[in-house]
Amino acid sequence: MAITKTKETLKRKVVILLVEGKSDKTALNLIEKFYTSKNIKVYTTGGDITSNFLITYNNCVKKLTEKIKEIRDDKKLDRNDIYEIIHLIDTDGAFISDEFIEIDKSIKDFHYTLDFIKTNNKDKVIKRNNEKISKIKVLLETTKIDRSIKYRLFFMSCNLDHVLFDEMNLKDEDKVPKAFEFRKKYQKDREGFFNFFNSKECKASGTYSETWSFIKKEKNSLHRYNNLWIFLEELEKDNQN
Repeated sequence: MAITKTKETLKRKVVILLVEGKSDKTALNLIEKFYTSKNIKVYTTGGDITSNFLITYNNCVKKLTEKIKEIRDDKKLDRNDIYEIIHLIDTDGAFISDEFIEIDKSIKDFHYTLDFIKTNNKDKVIKRNNEKISKIKVLLETTKIDRSIKYRLFFMSCNLDHVLFDEMNLKDEDKVPKAFEFRKKYQKDREGFFNFFNSKECKASGTYSETWSFIKKEKNSLHRYNNLWIFLEELEKDNQN
């Protein structure tokens, strides 16, 4: 009896794409649809682990491993069923010098611009940035998660809304509707979807390591860049083979 396409897909190894929240998953779920050869599944981490003050550079890999184990248990996956973990985070301007953090008492929390992070509490931003950088450093040095699963960290800068919609400070209630708009625009256009991330408007050029070196410099982590295009380019090449 012939094996159905669905059964064949389930038997192939899975690539897990970890994103931060519902809007990220809504917009990027198209990767599952467009690149079936890699059997990609998109899951949310339930927030940004690199900005969560309860997660430190000492336990961030452990917390990430716990999330993967949670997914494996839920989907009944063994370690050997997973080919790779692709983890997507926001830079949130974390790599800027402290001099580009500007006090503004009218700001409730953080407000991002291309030149400054505005805040009513500079020390809070400095602490957040330093903690985020320390966790990113650990994650960039991590090549295996859950003992044996290949792992890579990618970025959106200053955040996903900035890359997708060119809006740095989008209200929470607008994130999911905007993500649905993005999904609708590209849902039948794989080439357009890939070209968007690979465009000069939001692409950090270079190799994987070069893009990370680039985003850490000067004010680049406040500007509109992504290196997810590297992963998408790999998927495009798979589709052509």
